[in-house]
Amino acid sequence: MGLCITQLTPLCSLTSSDLGVVQPVPPLRLLYDNREYVLVTNASVRQSTESLSLDPSPEITVTSESTLDLESGHHSAVCVVRSSYVAHTFSL
Repeated sequence: MGLCITQLTPLCSLTSSDLGVVQPVPPLRLLYDNREYVLVTNASVRQSTESLSLDPSPEITVTSESTLDLESGHHSAVCVVRSSYVAHTFSL
């Protein structure tokens, strides 16, 4: 049990409320396998999909995606609801 706590300790430091903590800076260009890649967007994206089945109604699928621009702090979210009858997209 003590080994697990020791391994998790560095992860806890990522949630620090210390304003002096500096975020890592990703490279703008990366050379891999003789190809150059350029970082265009530095973002964190989270997506989840859930399916709901209510008999006798058709299955409904809800997909939500949220994006956080790590440089500007801009946050956006999209939710798509699909069924055999209709599809709706909601944006925040």
